Amino acid sequence: MVHVQVGGSEIIPRIHQAVSMALSIGVSVGGVALALLLGATLVAATARNADAQERSSGKPEIGLLISHKWCSRCHIVSGKPRKLDSESLPAFIQIAINKRMTRSYLLALLSSPKGHLSLRRGIMPAVPLSRDQIVHVIAYIESLRSSFK
Repeated sequence: MVHVQVGGSEIIPRIHQAVSMALSIGVSVGGVALALLLGATLVAATARNADAQERSSGKPEIGLLISHKWCSRCHIVSGKPRKLDSESLPAFIQIAINKRMTRSYLLALLSSPKGHLSLRRGIMPAVPLSRDQIVHVIAYIESLRSSFK
């Protein structure tokens, strides 16, 4: 028998026990099959949701490393900006405290294959990062936001 663990519990033996009990009290085979299908769908959806939550959380320490590699040519990734005028590119701390720079905005910006046009500052090039790497960078930026408060 195959054993699958979801949330720390073995699911196959429990399904087997539930099917045996349902058949013993007169539930039709079709009813059991429908219940199994619905249960399998629920387990799959729960696993996908857990995976998505893990990916969306990101790790700030990984984001810092990625940011130094890909963003530090144009942005100050860690530390305070050298100058605070409107013509300089924003430091990550400035991005972090800007209320318009939400998670969804940053995700869209960093995911854009064409880069981003800023009329005052020129073009931010497209960044060749995977979605997971982008999530880590955003987690780093959000960590700056929370440390600034």
